Amino acid sequence: MRAQLGALLLVGAVLAGCGDGGDPTDPVDADTAHAGCTTLCQQRADCAGTELSASCVSECETSVAGVIRSDVFDPVTACFATLACGTDGDVCQVCTPTEAHVRFEAACRAVYGACLTGIDLEDRCLVVPGPTTEGGFAKCAITPAIIDELTACVPAGATCEAADACRLAVVRAHNLDLR
Repeated sequence: MRAQLGALLLVGAVLAGCGDGGDPTDPVDADTAHAGCTTLCQQRADCAGTELSASCVSECETSVAGVIRSDVFDPVTACFATLACGTDGDVCQVCTPTEAHVRFEAACRAVYGACLTGIDLEDRCLVVPGPTTEGGFAKCAITPAIIDELTACVPAGATCEAADACRLAVVRAHNLDLR
């Protein structure tokens, strides 16, 4: 249930920013985040047989506005709104990585390949949704500008410890829910 809420919040964050005529990968704005998060949280409340929670909407807005790509948030929100209760929300997690995301994954693998393997490396670096990882969609949905900040944490020759310290600072600065 907590994973579904996290997915809903992320989806809400991703879907909130469309419609301003700017770059489709621009971050979701506050108004779009509110509308999308309200839709997501209402669907969750309806399925749980409860009232809409203001805290659900607020937490979702905080995780989406300014962080999630508009071109991801809107379709994900629309998809979640149509899901039958109990349906796995993974079907809604569709995202195409930008060039910034591709650069990040390559740099991340080059640095973290020295200290992580298997699923741990995938969770840290993958930028597309995958059947065995949870982090790919989360990173893909993040705006290219924030992904560029994460890429700056994994320059060639960086140690895993230095990359982790930098990564943690970026995660905290943007209130990201990344592994």
